[in-house]
Amino acid sequence: MLQPRSGTEVVVNQRTDVFWLAEPVLGIHIKGPCSIGTEDTDEIFKAFDQLGVVAPTPLLADIRTLRGVSLGVRVHMSSEGAGHYLSRVALVADSPLTRTIGNFF
Repeated sequence: MLQPRSGTEVVVNQRTDVFWLAEPVLGIHIKGPCSIGTEDTDEIFKAFDQLGVVAPTPLLADIRTLRGVSLGVRVHMSSEGAGHYLSRVALVADSPLTRTIGNFF
């Protein structure tokens, strides 16, 4: 599991933990198994604001427990709004399902 950088706060949402993994790399851990929807991406973007993300930043997301994503998530994560926060995204996947989900991003 991804661990937050020492001395940093984790923003805990219903299905995700969002944190600074290293300077300047964000981390997301999906708590699951679960599926995520647009409301979850809204929470993630709010967490980015809480963490002080002010420029596009690299992200490492652990999606190994993810079981599905809505069309809204795929649209939201490829939107101009996501580009405000994210410069690039790397995903940790460990099954055919999570690799398929990762291919959408």
